[in-house]
Amino acid sequence: MFGDPAFAPTIGTIEPGGWKTRELLRILNGLSHADIKIIGADIVGFAPAYDSRAETTGSAVAQIAYELLQWMIRVPVKQQCL
Repeated sequence: MFGDPAFAPTIGTIEPGGWKTRELLRILNGLSHADIKIIGADIVGFAPAYDSRAETTGSAVAQIAYELLQWMIRVPVKQQCL
């Protein structure tokens, strides 16, 4: 979803001018408060071995994972009776 090397230098598929972490988090938060249901999510392309000492990409990926899990808790998918 995001991959601007200025904010996520170790992402596998960089996208110069891509979303900033702040923008992606705001989008995820807005979608979760719109009661849109999701049943799963993937975070791919992160290479922890190449992250900086500040772990900028790792911190961003962890926050995105946290927000996705919060979304799934906030807007649960209820099983329907068949």
